Amino acid sequence: MGESHSEKIIREVEEGRKTFFPLFDMSDEELLNKLKEITGDEYDDFWDNKPTVRRIIENEIPNKIEIWFYNHIEISWIGIWYYPEHGAGREVRKFDKHFNL
Repeated sequence: MGESHSEKIIREVEEGRKTFFPLFDMSDEELLNKLKEITGDEYDDFWDNKPTVRRIIENEIPNKIEIWFYNHIEISWIGIWYYPEHGAGREVRKFDKHFNL
């Protein structure tokens, strides 16, 4: 029998935390440079606009990083998502056991 849906979510969060926490602890400059490296040249126009970085902590636990300039990028324990100003968001990179910073 395979893992249940809740077991899968717990496993994905545990795997993603290993990547998320080091990103959360980076300076804004380090974080933006690392994300440029991760995303390649697909989002160059986004990075060139000097976006604002917000780190969100809930109940004393780092929860999410948001990077804003009209469009925005969200980083959570699961991975990186891109949200255009108009339209639906899409997954850029999932933090799984194969992903390394």
